[in-house]
Parts: sequence; C-alpha cells; structure tokens
Amino acid sequence: MDDYTGKAITLSLYPDPVTDYCTVQINQELNGRLRIYDVFGRICYQQMISGRQWSFPFEQVPGYYLLEIVGTTGAVRTSFLKK
Repeated sequence: MDDYTGKAITLSLYPDPVTDYCTVQINQELNGRLRIYDVFGRICYQQMISGRQWSFPFEQVPGYYLLEIVGTTGAVRTSFLKK
C-alpha cells in the first residue's frame, strides 16, 4: 500500500521448498487476506487471516507460486517453490 508509514512487514515461509503443508509467519499482528497465485496469476488458495502465524494445507502441483498478504497496515509478497 502506498500510504503505509508504519513498521515494515517481514515474512517467513516454511518449509522451503513447501511440501503438503505451509506455515507463514510475519513480524506484527495483522488482519487481512492471504492469497497464493500460480505463475499464470490465478488464485490457488485464499483465506482471511488474523494474527501473526498461519498454517494451511497446500496440495497444488509442483512449481513456483506467489504468496500475498494484504492487511489494513500494509502488504507483503514473496515467491516460493512447491515441491
């Protein structure tokens, strides 16, 4: 978000590469939305989130994906490999 002036959001995703389950952790409390996109920009997974850490099953085909977390205090994106 362009108007974000607070603390930067940092993200950890594990295991790396992702297998059948994925855990995401950020450095601050956040209410918002988590989405995962495939290389074609299609949404593969999404959920509303609250807190600092989330675990969820990720049973997509192997490949590269983009994880995006968007909340009222900012946004963060990272790519990852699904094995």
